[in-house]
Amino acid sequence: MKIGEALKLERKQLNLSQSKMAGNILTKSFYSKVERDICSIRANDLLQILSLHNIDYSSFFKKVENNTNKNHISKIDCDNLLHTAYYQKDLSKITELEKMLNDRNNSELNLDNIRAQIIIIKAAISNTLAQISNDEKQYIKKTIFETDNWTENSLRLFAISMSIFDPNEINSVVKNIIKNTHNINSLPEEKQKIMRL
Repeated sequence: MKIGEALKLERKQLNLSQSKMAGNILTKSFYSKVERDICSIRANDLLQILSLHNIDYSSFFKKVENNTNKNHISKIDCDNLLHTAYYQKDLSKITELEKMLNDRNNSELNLDNIRAQIIIIKAAISNTLAQISNDEKQYIKKTIFETDNWTENSLRLFAISMSIFDPNEINSVVKNIIKNTHNINSLPEEKQKIMRL
């Protein structure tokens, strides 16, 4: 069972609307996307929601753990680990993700994008951005330049790796993003935030 499914199950058992379940922690719209596994939820927000409704952490995470396919990592799990690692500067989360990618079936994931994010996040956390090898830089750039569908993850990869690009390359990528994005206001809220950074 995924986190979104487990939250929905808890909400239904408590007989709450999505707005009441989200409280003042998340918007109803964003919470709805979490339940449908469209968006990932930050660990702090999840814990606040569980606390708000007196949901036992241990039993909640057992539901998630017991029903998870051990040979599979979901896109949401992957995104959560990347976000947690980056924003909390937690190198152990990146190591955990790398192990999961090596040990499990990842057919639904864009591994090039994830591996490129791992390289950048590791370097950012350890303050070694200047020491990223030329091969790694080329791998990251290739991943970005080959992007046709600018998803939240591809936009995030570009945003966190801009320091390795020269101004002409940045200009080229931005033109590609604009060409493939006709109306920024029609995009999901998370994509809009990333594009406005």
